[in-house]
Formats: sequence, structure tokens, C-alpha cells
Amino acid sequence: MEFEVVFFYNLDNALQGDDREMMSQYLYVGISRAISHLAATLSGEEGNEDILKYFDKNAKDWQM
Repeated sequence: MEFEVVFFYNLDNALQGDDREMMSQYLYVGISRAISHLAATLSGEEGNEDILKYFDKNAKDWQM
């Protein structure tokens, strides 16, 4: 099953806590099912350097 667009909302908050392993699996599934666009939001930049390093924050459309 594939989707044209996949969105993750407050990704950093979802990856915290006891169900981190399950959220990692959901993340993998979402990334592998996105056909043309993958979007993610974070609650903030602080502490999310491991995620932010994959994105060009200076780009107009934040593409990787």
C-alpha cells in the first residue's frame, strides 16, 4: 500500500516514552509508503539535532 503524501506531526514527541520501538516501526512504514512527499513537524529544534541534520533548513521548501 502506498500513499501520495505522508505526514508525521510532532515526531520528536512521538519517539519519546515507552512505545519508542513501536513509533520507530510506524516511522519506517510511513517513510517507505510515501510516493512523492514526506512531511514531519517537530515541537522544537532543541534536542532534535539527530532529526534536523537530514533537512536543509535554509531551503525554501525544506527538501532533503
